[in-house]
Formats: sequence, C-alpha cells, structure tokens
Amino acid sequence: MATDPVVFYRALAAAKGSICRGSFDLIHSVGSLEWAEEIDRRAREAGLTQAVLLEVNLEGEAAKAGFLSDELDGAMPSLGVLPHVAAKGLMAIPPPTSDLEQARPSSSSA
Repeated sequence: MATDPVVFYRALAAAKGSICRGSFDLIHSVGSLEWAEEIDRRAREAGLTQAVLLEVNLEGEAAKAGFLSDELDGAMPSLGVLPHVAAKGLMAIPPPTSDLEQARPSSSSA
C-alpha cells in the first residue's frame, strides 16, 4: 500500500525550532543557505539525505522569505556541496493579484 509523502513547511520549522530527523519526504521550502546548512547538519547526524525545494522570492517582497532571483545563481555552488541536501526543485509564489495573467510573468522568470 502506497503512502502519501510527508511534506515539511518552513514556517512550521521556525515555530518548532527543529526538524524531525527522517520524518519528512520533502522540506518545502528552503529559502536561505543558512537553513540549507542546518538541514544538511541534521540530516548528516541522522544518516540520510533530505529532499528540499528551494524557495524563490520572485519580486523581492519584504513579507516573503526565500532566495532573491539574482541571489540563487550565486548560492548554487554552496548548495551543491551539501551532501545531505538534495534540491528537487524550486518553489515560488507570485505576488497576489486578481488577474491570473499578471502572475504569469513572475512565475516564468524563476
């Protein structure tokens, strides 16, 4: 019997102050090199590799966390040497709008 993946959201991580070792299939989302390094350290201690999504702050909104689009390229070499973190993709939420078409340019630039 297949089980649903267990996803861990960063806001919960901040509230709890730690991650549960090996309890999550995917951490959604990692918005800083420091957070990725902490996950790498904890995953190493647990003897596993943790799958993550990298959070991108598309428009530099102060209310949102995440790598700024222009910072992500520079962070990739450092992220790539974390042996216990496996970046599986990007996560981004465009700014709120009442017109769906207005959100598309932000999403396509990630």
